[in-house]
Amino acid sequence: DISYVAVKLKEVGVPLVVSGVVNGTFYFAGGGVDQQTEAEVDLKIKDATLQSVSFPSFGIELPQLVLAAQNDVLEIDADLGRGQMLINRINIPGPDLVLSLNGSATLDRAQNVSRMAIDGKFSFSDLVKEKISFLTAFDNQKTTDGFYPLSIKGTLKAPQIKIGDFDFSAMKEALSTSTDESATTGDAGTAATE
Repeated sequence: DISYVAVKLKEVGVPLVVSGVVNGTFYFAGGGVDQQTEAEVDLKIKDATLQSVSFPSFGIELPQLVLAAQNDVLEIDADLGRGQMLINRINIPGPDLVLSLNGSATLDRAQNVSRMAIDGKFSFSDLVKEKISFLTAFDNQKTTDGFYPLSIKGTLKAPQIKIGDFDFSAMKEALSTSTDESATTGDAGTAATE
């Protein structure tokens, strides 16, 4: 049930609204993310659009994205079993976001133990780049085919996300440090004026 996934993502701060036609199979057996859980995912989503979404911990707000234009298909092919997830293929044809991913993850109920190794590449349309101006800062990370290499490693609790050589973990730490400092300064400023 795709709507259940959207509800769960919204609970953790990712408001996902996808429209489109879903075809494919999903097999699931087990009671949760553990050694007994098995799943096979082969989804094809036609005419998919992602509504605008905000990632406050990274200071990023994405505009509405057409993930699969008319007659194109977004594909997700993955297997889950014995505490392992194998991402055979995630393919988003665009045009606003073009993405190709594959990799694997070991899954545990504790997020700090669950590890992942996912690699791929992506690109954004010029329209998206206009709305998210900081993307031009990564232009030097592009490969000759016009894509940005993407790597997601580490644990689910503390992922290391890299675009080419740029490590988003450092950016997240800097943002949280500056937020903590401004909150402290703001509190002191308020106390001083009272």
